Amino acid sequence: MKRNILYLFSAVIIFFLIGLGFLNHRFQTSPQAQTLQGWTMGTEYHIVLPDPGAQDLEGLKDAITARLEEINQIFSTWREDSEVSKINQGPYGKWIPISEELDVVLRHSLQLSKKTGGAFDVTIGPLVNLWGFGPYEEFLPPSPEEIQEARRSVGYEHLTLGKRRLQKTLPHMYLDFSAVAKGYGVDAIARLIEGHGLSHYSVEIGGEVVVKGLNPRRRPWTIGIETPTEGAPYGADFISALSLGHGAIATSGSYRIYREEDPQKGSHIIDPDTGEALQTDLVSVTVQAPTCLEADALATALMVMGAEKGLAWVEKQPGIEALFLVKKGPSRFDQVLSKGFPTPQK
Repeated sequence: MKRNILYLFSAVIIFFLIGLGFLNHRFQTSPQAQTLQGWTMGTEYHIVLPDPGAQDLEGLKDAITARLEEINQIFSTWREDSEVSKINQGPYGKWIPISEELDVVLRHSLQLSKKTGGAFDVTIGPLVNLWGFGPYEEFLPPSPEEIQEARRSVGYEHLTLGKRRLQKTLPHMYLDFSAVAKGYGVDAIARLIEGHGLSHYSVEIGGEVVVKGLNPRRRPWTIGIETPTEGAPYGADFISALSLGHGAIATSGSYRIYREEDPQKGSHIIDPDTGEALQTDLVSVTVQAPTCLEADALATALMVMGAEKGLAWVEKQPGIEALFLVKKGPSRFDQVLSKGFPTPQK
């Protein structure tokens, strides 16, 4: 375990340094580099192609837009006509057919739920909605009785999978893929880009990142770790930077998203075991993993586990590394890294 004390009011979120103004004097882009950007899943995406050559960028952008739309139409709970929304509206105790893509992601999600002992749970939806972080507008801080009632509909082990079909075995079960959809989207777009013959790229959706090959300076990609004050614009300041040649990184934090109506300002991250919105000194977790889907889900799971338990869990997982940022006092933070996490650069 590696520790650094940070005397900053800060949290960790991933941002690309290329083209975003941070350390611009050190990481100038090449004339050939192209950036594609847009909006998806309620957030922005950015793609950097160091040398696209004769690639039809307009056609590639159209393909990316179409692919992200396909993914959103499957996993969004904010669209009443999405595949997941229709499942959530459907009956329990009966088999429901599902698409091949949902089947694949759901199987990965259930494996991660089991692997993390339920700290990540794709059936968390009833609690997410109860705490006002779902697609429903009205919110009042829930009572203990309401929390316990919602918990009765949560539990990944109560979701049964068959061959391209599922069965909800509890009433009011509600699937929520918000902790994996962006990560899966990043993986999907990375595969699409490689299918167009490009092997050097960075893909980011809402802070979830995959990089491969070399950046526009023909060096490993540099990824910034943000240090924002609560309410500050994204990318306003950075703790440091990571150098990464290939891999996926995702961050989950408790500092940006909460309900103003909640006097405790509990995080948007819900503990499936207690049903409570997290109130913790763990400000954020950044995870490096083989895929962005894994990194995305595990960042949420490790927030729920907490720094001590989460670090011990990570050290037993091959191919998984993590950085925890723990508040230790006013403007004072302890940065805790697993043994194999890339050493941040100042």
